[in-house]
Amino acid sequence: MMNEWMIPSMVFVVSMLGTGWLAVFLRRRGQVDVPNERSSHRVPTPRGGGLAVIFALVLGFEVTRFVDQLPFDGFFYVALALVSLMGYLDDKYRLSPMLRLVIYFSAAAIITFSRSWIDLIPLPPPFNLDWGWWRYPMSMIWIVGVLNLTNFLDGIDGYLGVQTVIVGLGLCLLFQTETALQIGMILIAAALGFLVHNWHPAKIFLGDVGSVSLGFIFAVTPFYLGGGPIEYRVFLVGMLLWFFLSDGTFTIVRRLIAGEKIWNPHHKHLYQRLTEVGWSHRRIVAVVLAMQVTVLVSLQHFAARPGFGQWWVVALVFVLFGCYFGLVLAVEARHKRRKKVADSGS
Repeated sequence: MMNEWMIPSMVFVVSMLGTGWLAVFLRRRGQVDVPNERSSHRVPTPRGGGLAVIFALVLGFEVTRFVDQLPFDGFFYVALALVSLMGYLDDKYRLSPMLRLVIYFSAAAIITFSRSWIDLIPLPPPFNLDWGWWRYPMSMIWIVGVLNLTNFLDGIDGYLGVQTVIVGLGLCLLFQTETALQIGMILIAAALGFLVHNWHPAKIFLGDVGSVSLGFIFAVTPFYLGGGPIEYRVFLVGMLLWFFLSDGTFTIVRRLIAGEKIWNPHHKHLYQRLTEVGWSHRRIVAVVLAMQVTVLVSLQHFAARPGFGQWWVVALVFVLFGCYFGLVLAVEARHKRRKKVADSGS
């Protein structure tokens, strides 16, 4: 029990102090994120706080592996290093999307062929069909998709930090294994340490090095846990990440239909549209957090029940996303009306 609390406490302190030091160091060196068309901030802010978060996570994982058992192996760390390196270089040099995809799929292949793959479609019966040969590419697409969408959605203060806490809580509450509890507590501790400096108004951002690395860890953790088939574990993590994955996927599909180049910067995610009409970062994070906690509670009560229970969760998340989208449309419409009245009055 002591080790269970000592290690997360250490991770929290390392993440908090490391992020604080990086905020000062990166600003002095001029390594700041200058606002662009995809940004939801208006002030140049240091980016790269993810270096401290990932260091704290790896330290926590390795200390846990030393005093206990943790399944993250050398292949995991090689793949994580590739992803983190790409994120770090992209923060500094803006790498081409194709190069990043090649490296990300290479990291995903390392996990897929060294550890496990997703045999069945991660949906409740009767749609949990065998992927067949497609199990290999679909497992890699899951990993690359999650890390990219996590990167896309890391755009306002506190958003990804709070999402990481939710994933950590889900691992602690849903999987009922010692390994999941340990990983979950370490994730929560690292995220809370970072949020000390990233809560609005943020003093530092994760940067791509942090967001893609966290997304990678989210995606591959089901491959390393016990407690049910891998498809069930992927389903649970997908539900814990629902508002990141759904907002990201929904926006990509809409941009593809509109003929846009999806790799170009934009400001069309739902959370970005709310910032455009004046919602504060804290307010957006609070709304999404409330909905994601609702999903977590429903998972705790229903996900373990085959068939109806899991379908109830699926129905709930689509209803919640519909409410979220409806909220964005309503807020935008009200903003346009007010702007029209103000313009006519002037």
